[in-house]
Amino acid sequence: MNRALVLALALSLLVASCSGDEGEAQGQQGDPPATSTGELDEFGIFADARQQIPAEGVLPFDVIATLYADEAWKRRFVRIPEGKAITYANEGSWEWPDGSIIAKTFSFPLDMRDPSLGERLVETRLLIKEEGKWTARTYVWNEEQTTTERLRVGGIVPLTYVDAQGTTRSLDYRVPNENQCVLCHSTNNVLEPLGPVTKMLARDYDYGDGRGPVDQIDHWASLGILKGEIPEKQARPSLVNPFGDAPLEDRARSYLDVNCSHCHRPGGAASATNLLLLAKLTNPHDYGVCRTPVATGPASGGLHYDIVPGKPDESILVHRMSSTAPEIKMPQIANQTVDQAGLALIREWIEKMPAKSCGGDGS
Repeated sequence: MNRALVLALALSLLVASCSGDEGEAQGQQGDPPATSTGELDEFGIFADARQQIPAEGVLPFDVIATLYADEAWKRRFVRIPEGKAITYANEGSWEWPDGSIIAKTFSFPLDMRDPSLGERLVETRLLIKEEGKWTARTYVWNEEQTTTERLRVGGIVPLTYVDAQGTTRSLDYRVPNENQCVLCHSTNNVLEPLGPVTKMLARDYDYGDGRGPVDQIDHWASLGILKGEIPEKQARPSLVNPFGDAPLEDRARSYLDVNCSHCHRPGGAASATNLLLLAKLTNPHDYGVCRTPVATGPASGGLHYDIVPGKPDESILVHRMSSTAPEIKMPQIANQTVDQAGLALIREWIEKMPAKSCGGDGS
């Protein structure tokens, strides 16, 4: 029996053992749950997958800033094996115990102006930790929203929805190949989570228990699923909401960190370019100011510098963010459309930089 099946069976048994007499009766009868969604049910993430209601022991969470994915909405969940805990790290990835599962569902509201009209669930992605390594799985929802099917090789899901401006839009939503996950979710080709890290989780979340919003990291620690030397809230690194009310510089750098630094960082898929877009970096040349690219080629659009202060239209960063052409666009995988709000933010940031002429050597 392969390890993935062993894990799936172990988790399904765990769910049955924690669900009382009703769960035992279901196990004896061999009947699937009333809201069966196929193989996805075996992981015990949802009490009701269609309604995205987490099972007992599964925590929903949210991040400070989200990677743009063609306007998709995202819901995130985490499950830690009973008696185990994550080891906190101020920077970089946390250390997760075997048996951990991180789930993320992508969906589109039928009308973004009125979420009460319903939504279309598109895919649920899992990251599963076993034998010290993370593996990725992708489950795509059928059009009737009744079941899911694992899609290893990727595919296209045609969608129609009404955007926030009231325009009806059609989209060929692209589900990535499971093997493509390592292109973004990795350091030195080792798969790892992106969202549940300190700089992304350092925010409040309302768990619906009557207390109102509470700090996620403190809450996880109080539940015993997060251990280690956890500094006070004000001492933890944190990004900001790119579309909130923080200073423009902080918002633009946070946007680039979330949308680009998974590749443009040391050990990332684009580390060889030496364009590093982590928000914590302080040298403007590192994050593109008056920097000549080393690996852009024709995708530069004939421009010479990643960022030209005061001149967004002369900046390669803006040129590539503005494109949907596969050989030009950035990010390369996560989107088929241009993030207009993100593009406007980066244009404003560059435009308001003190203008200067970039030297011939890019320094």
